[in-house]
Amino acid sequence: MIDDSDVMSIVVDRTNPRRVYASACSGIYRSDDAGALWRKIQGIPYAARRTQVIRQDPHRPQTIYAATTEGLWRTNDAGASWQRLTPADWVINALVLDPAKRDRLVMGTERLGVMVSDSAGKQAGKKDGQQFRAANDGFFHRQILALALDRERPERVLAVLANAPEPVLATDDAGRTWKPLGPGLKAEAVRRVYAVPGGWLAALDRGGLMRYDPGKSAWQRIGSVSGEPAFSSEANAPPKKGRRIPARIVRGPRPLSHVVLDMAFTRDAWYAATDDGLLVSRDQGATWVITPVGPVVLPARSVRVSPDAKSFWIVTLRGMVFSGDAGATWSWRDLPLEAGGALRLDAAGESTLLATAAKGLYISRDSGSTWKQAANGLPQAPIQDLAVVGDIFLVSMQAQGLYISYDRGASWMRIEGTLAEGRFAVVTAPRFRDEAASTIYAASSTEGLYAVELPAKLATSSSPPPSP
Repeated sequence: MIDDSDVMSIVVDRTNPRRVYASACSGIYRSDDAGALWRKIQGIPYAARRTQVIRQDPHRPQTIYAATTEGLWRTNDAGASWQRLTPADWVINALVLDPAKRDRLVMGTERLGVMVSDSAGKQAGKKDGQQFRAANDGFFHRQILALALDRERPERVLAVLANAPEPVLATDDAGRTWKPLGPGLKAEAVRRVYAVPGGWLAALDRGGLMRYDPGKSAWQRIGSVSGEPAFSSEANAPPKKGRRIPARIVRGPRPLSHVVLDMAFTRDAWYAATDDGLLVSRDQGATWVITPVGPVVLPARSVRVSPDAKSFWIVTLRGMVFSGDAGATWSWRDLPLEAGGALRLDAAGESTLLATAAKGLYISRDSGSTWKQAANGLPQAPIQDLAVVGDIFLVSMQAQGLYISYDRGASWMRIEGTLAEGRFAVVTAPRFRDEAASTIYAASSTEGLYAVELPAKLATSSSPPPSP
């Protein structure tokens, strides 16, 4: 046996105790003299040699199963020949053979959960993998990477899942049933997802946008961009051999490859915040123009636009800049120095603004002229996400669960329960300033998607706050 092999499982042949099987990162070994000498078993491809588990069939001693990182394999002649029973991209981490029921296999997989076969993994007329069925009722430990809610039709939700056989799922009935949307979009490539008229949009972690085409049932890249960027990363890089290379600025149309950090939508235009400036599209993402904020193009982190497109709130690397007259004039605002800089802005009415910062949540009651850090029950710690429903604010903390305020941020309470310690990557409300909304969606990093049901009646000044 190779000296540095990580041995993962050992099986002693119950009909011949001197015969021992061992599975390792380097493959499968067999000893016929109680482990004094090992021989490498051939027949499984090199790529699938990492074998997590081996099991002997309790009813057929010559039949051995090997759970590998490239599927489940079986031999009926003690290792002389092998056959794969599942697709090659199945990673099998655990395997149980039912001693009471002949031919029942139970597998623990890396992405599919628990899979069961009642035909020893092989059934006439069925392709590899089709003879297994999922047995995952009761498991809710999905890791949600991104979530989008159609604010016009709140029963429509899109979720992007990590380590899932179908990474992109959508519902049209508020989560009662889900259907996969693909192919073309990989979960690990997604930064954020958005609902747009007629479909869904995904901002990619390495740059660019993809839109779901329902006609073709596939995700496709969209967009070309023109205009002069705010700055060139090449021009700002350290000089090479003491000589700075001048930036090569391309002004003409080019494929949209910018990393989109945030987006906002109105009836007539889409807005995207990028390090190269604010991008604006008036043809539903087909073409984009890098647009100045005031007299200059500025790198943008976050963008919010009122439904009538008259008010703009933009976070840039140099501070926050606002416009109340559709961009004709702009005014600069900023958080207190100790906030560590704004990351994202949200509006909660005519004059109330909320800004997430490195040191917590900040609230302005005078359209951004002055800011005060939210306290009275809310930890001064990094914020994951924020949702606004009328006078109700909900925030998810990076490591301390969910906090809710019924009085527009004056006081806060922690939502208790079994998920109190959970991490919620995204929280989102049905509609912009929807006073009648009663549900906020909270996407967990480990426990799936939850609906936070808000109380029908809020507490009076003399009663304790209601628990959602």
